[in-house]
Amino acid sequence: MVSTNLYNNFYEFSPFERLAEIKTYKNIILVFQENRKKSQKIMELLSLEKIKRELRGYHYLGGNSLEYPIKSFYSIGEKPFLLETFKWFDKNNIEAYQNSSVLFDLSDRFLYGFPIDINEFRKNSENAITIHNKNFTNKI
Repeated sequence: MVSTNLYNNFYEFSPFERLAEIKTYKNIILVFQENRKKSQKIMELLSLEKIKRELRGYHYLGGNSLEYPIKSFYSIGEKPFLLETFKWFDKNNIEAYQNSSVLFDLSDRFLYGFPIDINEFRKNSENAITIHNKNFTNKI
């Protein structure tokens, strides 16, 4: 049995949780897209939640560098050497991004917690902020 403390430490970086959460929101969005009477606000809020889950685990390190979830997952688990089994892996985060971006589109990199570019991170963060501000600003 996994201890609660260990689970909580790994939750943000766990590929299992990441896959489950992102796929859940993708499926919810598909259900609403098929319904002709969908509410635009519900769609925007679901998109916001999906973006938040895609960005979870990515952390800005300064400059053009990001920490990415799969790397954190293996580092916290004291198994960083397992990253070397990935064809795209490089100790330099920018090189790892360039290698993985050739093999995987952004959607897949988000899904698996692989490296993304600082501009992709920024664009998705700004998109989340825009959706949030549009739907949650005090309009008194």
